[in-house]
Amino acid sequence: MNFSKKTIVTVSVIITITIIAIIYFNYKSSPKYALNQIVKAVKHHDIDAFNKYVNTKDVAKDLFSQGLINESQSSTNDEFEEIGKNIGLGIANLFEGKFIKKIENELLNFVEIGNFKGDGVSFSKIFKSDSITGIEFINEEGKIAEVGIRIYNSKFDTTLIFNLKMRDIGNNWEVIAIPNAYEIDKTLDKLETERINKLNIPIKRAMYDSFKITKINKNSKSGLWGLEQIVTFELTVENKSNSVMNKCSFEFSIYYNNIQLKVLRFSNRDLHFKKGEQYIVRFKEELNPFINKDQKLFESDMNDLEVTYTVNYLAFDDGTILKLHTKEE
Repeated sequence: MNFSKKTIVTVSVIITITIIAIIYFNYKSSPKYALNQIVKAVKHHDIDAFNKYVNTKDVAKDLFSQGLINESQSSTNDEFEEIGKNIGLGIANLFEGKFIKKIENELLNFVEIGNFKGDGVSFSKIFKSDSITGIEFINEEGKIAEVGIRIYNSKFDTTLIFNLKMRDIGNNWEVIAIPNAYEIDKTLDKLETERINKLNIPIKRAMYDSFKITKINKNSKSGLWGLEQIVTFELTVENKSNSVMNKCSFEFSIYYNNIQLKVLRFSNRDLHFKKGEQYIVRFKEELNPFINKDQKLFESDMNDLEVTYTVNYLAFDDGTILKLHTKEE
């Protein structure tokens, strides 16, 4: 059987087109294609396209669950903080639907305007990384795929791996969870803490060269039947700078056996604290005799307590301002 050259060419073209069509169809039905469409949707603020490839309700449920698990596993030495945490978890479970809807709305808002409208979602900052630089891995098992994407964060000059869980829904794949969202959140928080601490090193040095607590006195006084307990701390602070200090803010923390009993805060915006001058700061606290930490603070001698102080803000007549950087900046 003889085939003409024209027939062979035609068949070759048909086979080539068929192969290209199969490859394109397979690519279009792949997790990688879905990821590319998600990136385009975010870039062009296309809500409809985003919803096609991201199941925002399932993602929001996953983020909510991760938040609950992390909060329930956190620990605190403070009785009231523990009670508050448990109350908060109870409220979150009670209004689970509303919290999930809020997270879902924030995700859509992110697509629509490019960042998060509010700060109520603790995971919001994980989406503020700058650009996807590639795919780390794709592991498909049936209709479920685990995908790792590399996202570069210019603020910390680091690349993070986001794990996405995807599901094949027939015509395309969709993202249904971000399994390591909270780990990414904690990593970014750690990097931010390190960045802030580094920025604050010279500022703290200047602060402690200018301000010093030279003496601490403690006095405990109880009222009728011991139900009223008052503790007074008197701190002598000294201006060690060469200028007049007119504003000052610091925190004074008291510990017993490395357990924090109390944090006292002082802020005065109307000082006239000259070089070498000493200033008396008094804290008067009413304690609860039924709270273990308060009782320990009331009963302990000053020699049995450990204290630390953190200067947050100093301002001087010559215009010098010393202020610590914070994460909120």
